[in-house]
Amino acid sequence: MPSALYSRWDTPIEFKSSGGVLFAPTSLANNAGWKSDRYDLGTAAGPNRFIGRAKTKLAVAAAVGAILTIYLIGGDGTDADGDLTSGNGSLPAADRRRNLIPIATIVADAATVGPFVAPIPLFEFDDRYLQFAWYNEMGQALSSTATDHFMRIFPVPLENQ
Repeated sequence: MPSALYSRWDTPIEFKSSGGVLFAPTSLANNAGWKSDRYDLGTAAGPNRFIGRAKTKLAVAAAVGAILTIYLIGGDGTDADGDLTSGNGSLPAADRRRNLIPIATIVADAATVGPFVAPIPLFEFDDRYLQFAWYNEMGQALSSTATDHFMRIFPVPLENQ
């Protein structure tokens, strides 16, 4: 008799200004990018599927429909996508995102400063080192309050039952 595969959300990995993987895109200007520090998934077998949420707030109200794109950065410990280094900090150039994988978008759904919360759809990731980048096209800078910005991803392991 065949067995069923079930999934559940595991312990979250948080990318934020403190208490998680360092990610602090405070005051990120419009048409600029920011990358998180790297998270080491380790060498042991583990889930390769993730799902999550992202949240941001602006310094000044955005136009409805303005976007912030979230990119996935993989790495093997020697080379990382976009030739980006580890560490929380600005993207060296906007074009560096051309070799990154866009996985989600935060959209201004009201003409306010937010907060704006958006899903990070289910994605698969098979590299050892996990990192994210944001590219702000909201028309305004992000808020200067560090706690206004975060990503929370949940590993989604499959269980054979």
